[in-house]
Amino acid sequence: MRRYKNIVLMLLVAATLFVYRTVQAQVGGPAQPIQQTMQINGYSLTLNTTPATGEQGVMVQVMDPQGHLVPDAQVTVNFIMPGMQMASVPRPAVAAVPGRYDGLGAFSMAGTWDVEVTVTPANAAPLVATFHIPVVDAVPLPARPAPPPPSFWTLWTATSLGLLAVGLAAAAWTQWGRKRQQALGFVVSWLLILAAAAAWVVPTALGAPYALGAANGQSSVTRAAPIFKANCVPCHGVSGQGDGPAARTLSPRPANLTAPHVDQHPDGQIYGWIHDGFPGSAMPAFGQRLTSDQIWDLVDYVRQLRAAAAATSK
Repeated sequence: MRRYKNIVLMLLVAATLFVYRTVQAQVGGPAQPIQQTMQINGYSLTLNTTPATGEQGVMVQVMDPQGHLVPDAQVTVNFIMPGMQMASVPRPAVAAVPGRYDGLGAFSMAGTWDVEVTVTPANAAPLVATFHIPVVDAVPLPARPAPPPPSFWTLWTATSLGLLAVGLAAAAWTQWGRKRQQALGFVVSWLLILAAAAAWVVPTALGAPYALGAANGQSSVTRAAPIFKANCVPCHGVSGQGDGPAARTLSPRPANLTAPHVDQHPDGQIYGWIHDGFPGSAMPAFGQRLTSDQIWDLVDYVRQLRAAAAATSK
């Protein structure tokens, strides 16, 4: 059996290469609801919500210092992303049952959010509690489309399989030759198997991701310019500063696409906001109006607006 060890090792290498080309990553599960409680002036305020991006319901329970539910309070909730300069508007929470108040808010991005709860009991001063909520993406962020994988039967595949076949033949030849012949065959066979590995792996390793560039003679930014003008300028303005003709009528105001916070948002998140709309704002969903490629072009256009603003401010 020892005389076939070289062949067995080569087959194991070939099997490893096949696994390398076929294994795919798996995605984790959804976020679970959380509950936080704070004590303010003897009152107990409990917040329940789901810490995931998108529009989320909240339930606020209010108990007085004696441990009784407070049924007649005025309650508002405000979702705030610290340091992001996002406009926020407190929303009322309505008593579903005595002492428990249901509200609605939106986590527009992953990160640590402040949910500010203001409770005004009858004949008492307002109570303000700020809950810190670690928010995750509700679904995996969209990824830029990659070039389609090459067909299995390509020049690279044929070359690697040919080298592998010759390497196996050389390995077999070493089993019945003299010592010098065996040594030479061993070296040659492993050089061939390494060349086969390179021919198999290199095209995968060099696979180019989707990027800014030309398609049909136009860059993504050039293609996106008329789309941005038709769909985005009315709210975001020509330069993307959130000063379009319709901006003054909206609350919250449209986002400033040239502000530094844009750099903190991944491409997939910007894509998602264009495709699905921005929770808690007048930003509509364009997923049914624009193609996926057009939305990715708009992502690049937003990046270009931000880059131009950053260069001007230096």
